Amino acid sequence: MNDERPSDGRAFKGARIEKSEICRSDIDAINGFTLEELSDEDVFTFKIAMCDNNVDRDNEAFDEPALKQMAGLFVGKTIIKDHNHKADNQIGRIYACSVEQPGGLSDTGEPYMQLVAKCYVLVNDANASLIADIKGGIKKEVSVGFRLGSYICSVCGTDNAEAWCKHVPGREYDGRKCHFTMSRIEDAYEMSFVSVPAQREAGVVKLFGGAEPPEPDPKEEEKQAIQGREYGGEAGETEEIEIELSLTGSFLFEEENTYEQEDA
Repeated sequence: MNDERPSDGRAFKGARIEKSEICRSDIDAINGFTLEELSDEDVFTFKIAMCDNNVDRDNEAFDEPALKQMAGLFVGKTIIKDHNHKADNQIGRIYACSVEQPGGLSDTGEPYMQLVAKCYVLVNDANASLIADIKGGIKKEVSVGFRLGSYICSVCGTDNAEAWCKHVPGREYDGRKCHFTMSRIEDAYEMSFVSVPAQREAGVVKLFGGAEPPEPDPKEEEKQAIQGREYGGEAGETEEIEIELSLTGSFLFEEENTYEQEDA
């Protein structure tokens, strides 16, 4: 799966659509979240590659432990639209999640990995338009919300969740391009369908506590604004830094759900 990097700076993960068959283990997993037993005719299922371990357009990358932590944390999480946390805005649920290795190497030379979620929505009149949009390739961009515990600079090794360094992701220092590694995922919130992410907020939301940086000069403030960082609070207080990363997921969905009995 290759990134396309348009001249305007936006990046999109290449989306792909393939057939997928629903089996007994899928239905059993789905029914673990329902009050009444559902059948394959009651649900529409699809897969989404939520994120991977490549260095993205914001010069950030997940490490392998982070992907594996999210694989456990996202099971059972809800799917919403536009990160709008209204009960009526829930449209589906993640019933399984795993880390897959389709082959090749990541940008950092590690085995390439994807976090892949299996999702379901109910087949009913209210979701007919949503299902049609997924099948038609209209809804294919997603972002995920989670709490991040570690944010490590590739140049100096500083964990910016604990202390601050002045290195700017994407800039070169002594011939080395700086990126930040995201790890130690503390919590997962939701996955959301979003519109084409022309702005940074249409991406992964990462929240973590960290030490307060020194007072920046105007040039540093400009750099931080470009990187989407926000600093504040009294000395000694734990602040929350919100960094946003655009991830658009490739996804697979089944055009017609078919129920297959797995061999015993």
